[in-house]
Amino acid sequence: MRAYRALQLPEGERPDWRIACLFVHKRRRREGLAKVALRATLQRIAERGGGRIEAFPLDLDHAGQPAYSGSVAMFRRERFEEVARLGKNTVLMRRDIAEGA
Repeated sequence: MRAYRALQLPEGERPDWRIACLFVHKRRRREGLAKVALRATLQRIAERGGGRIEAFPLDLDHAGQPAYSGSVAMFRRERFEEVARLGKNTVLMRRDIAEGA
């Protein structure tokens, strides 16, 4: 992602973890499974020592739902904060999570 590299993040701002994809089969979407997967991922990260987590959800104004990356709203509900826009719809979001949290 050229837009991400262009941010030129200082060494101390780089993530320990990245959530790049939350895939839910199309027949099982709209059942809250992405939220369950995200929460389980955050729990596992906490169990493995925590750290800074980055995600790249989509911010879509139209009726379509993000297919693989999750929505900005879902990540906000899990206390991620917007860092930067990386294009028309992609948003860089971050959250720090403590070990065992």
